[in-house]
Amino acid sequence: MGKYVDRSSSWLVTYSDFITLLLVFFVVFYAITPGVEESKLKAIQSAFDGGEGILNESSVIPIDALAEKMKRSERWEALNTYIAENNLGDQVQIDLMETGNRIILKESLTFLSGDFNLLDKSKNILREITYLFDETIAEVEVQGHTDNIPVRSSRYRSNWDLGAERSISVLLFLLENTNLPPEKFKASSLGEYQPIADNADASGRGLNRRVEILIRYNQTEEPQGQPQLPGFPATQDIN
Repeated sequence: MGKYVDRSSSWLVTYSDFITLLLVFFVVFYAITPGVEESKLKAIQSAFDGGEGILNESSVIPIDALAEKMKRSERWEALNTYIAENNLGDQVQIDLMETGNRIILKESLTFLSGDFNLLDKSKNILREITYLFDETIAEVEVQGHTDNIPVRSSRYRSNWDLGAERSISVLLFLLENTNLPPEKFKASSLGEYQPIADNADASGRGLNRRVEILIRYNQTEEPQGQPQLPGFPATQDIN
């Protein structure tokens, strides 16, 4: 005679009790965590009271949006790798922002002193930057910054002019090497009025002579902004 096998479902009772206790543990743990939003806690409580549940359509990130974020992260990581492999860390800086990212290029990489023509050595990194561009970008703004030494050239009336010429030079190169439509680009000049270092010495003035590329993304995906990537410092929002 064959061995009797109990095929009842009584084990499900124990299993369901275990799952319930585990869920209650995490709810209690979440509730005592500092900074928990009251609305989120109530949403969890409603799940136990027969409410519509914790997850709803607005709280779920679409698969396509998540995949796009992964692609974006990979592109920025590839740029970071390129900078490291080519020893450009002292000439290129990348900051992650809430609405996009900022790339700072020093004058020593991009232009001769008092000139607006791009140096050949800057073109490779600019091409790498264009690989970041896709349909999720809302705007690319190129800003020209200078030190506070008055410009000595018949071509320029002020540092505003020099900053503007430089930003336009970078913008045109980016535009020529991407399919991103021209209406998403903007060039501006801040002249000497947004320094990042003290203009009292040559070292500080060298840091202030720079071009900043601000890449802003469409804000329709996730209100919290994008996650920090390896190798990139998180900073405050883009102006």
